Amino acid sequence: MALGMNYGRQKLEGGLEALMPTFDIGAKLVDRFKQEYGTTNCCELVGRDLSKAEEVEAFLAAPDEMEKCFQRCKKTAGWVTEIISELG
Repeated sequence: MALGMNYGRQKLEGGLEALMPTFDIGAKLVDRFKQEYGTTNCCELVGRDLSKAEEVEAFLAAPDEMEKCFQRCKKTAGWVTEIISELG
């Protein structure tokens, strides 16, 4: 969201061409995440089928699993900050 707010289009006009710079920036973040974690799929990251209530409950009841998720989010936020700093 921070990348879109900083580098996304400012007006609805411009069509796809106006979106491409933001897509490129977002792809940079996605690529970095995939390099670090192998996937962007939450179910694969946590090893649970999060479309099932009992799996979500089990995930939420496991502090170590939640901590891994929090750490991924923290690291990703740092990458966003780096990307914004690099782009100026």
